[in-house]
Amino acid sequence: MKSVWMLLMLTLGFTGFCQTENEMIMYIGTPPRFHGGEDSLWCFIERNLDFTVLNNSQHQGVVIVSFEIDTTGKVIHVRTNPESTQGREWLVNDRLIEDEIKRVFKRMPDWEPGLQKDKPIRVPYIMPIPIPYTKFKCESMGNRKDVLKPTVCKNV
Repeated sequence: MKSVWMLLMLTLGFTGFCQTENEMIMYIGTPPRFHGGEDSLWCFIERNLDFTVLNNSQHQGVVIVSFEIDTTGKVIHVRTNPESTQGREWLVNDRLIEDEIKRVFKRMPDWEPGLQKDKPIRVPYIMPIPIPYTKFKCESMGNRKDVLKPTVCKNV
């Protein structure tokens, strides 16, 4: 009986709604949406990234981007490689690459905010960005071999 009670408590805890704005909501009624959908989101990201920065290093792995969509749809609190991911061998820790990714995410246009019981809420997101960036997700970008070649600088 005790194990059934614990299971019930855990289930109710994970499906409940929070009443204050500082508490985390476990279920989102209507998640935030980038105008145009997921393909438009990736097109924005891929059209604005400087691939010479992302693909001209010896690093291979992932940069984790965390951000929030606030109650008005603005992208806020953009961070790369949050503390919880530190020490992972697959994590790319390169200040130039991280700054380039943050630059693009901070320029992102507003989203349609997430809703909970018809009220706008803040919603956290985490997105992995692979380095080097070679697998394009924007359908209109196609297979862009031109951005995958390293740029060779020659002294003139």
